[in-house]
Amino acid sequence: QEQGYDELLNKYYQLLISSTDKEEDVKTLRESQRNWIKFRDSEKKVISALTDQARERMEGGTIWGIVYSSAVVKITKQRVIDLFGLLTIDKLTSDEDDE
Repeated sequence: QEQGYDELLNKYYQLLISSTDKEEDVKTLRESQRNWIKFRDSEKKVISALTDQARERMEGGTIWGIVYSSAVVKITKQRVIDLFGLLTIDKLTSDEDDE
């Protein structure tokens, strides 16, 4: 499931980059994406630590891999939603410019 969201994330990110007119805005978008990647990686570490801790407390269990995967997918899914929202704003404003 995460791979599907990663593909959408990359698609929407590339569409945003290609639709951005100003080089300064492109730089800002790239910086934002790099910061999000740092956030995502940091969150993965926290989620991993907490699920490992829960697994130890519960003396094992296969559910913790699913809990970890689900939490990680939510992070990427939310970024996809955010980028799609930015694309929607861009599309709305570019349609107005065409009129």
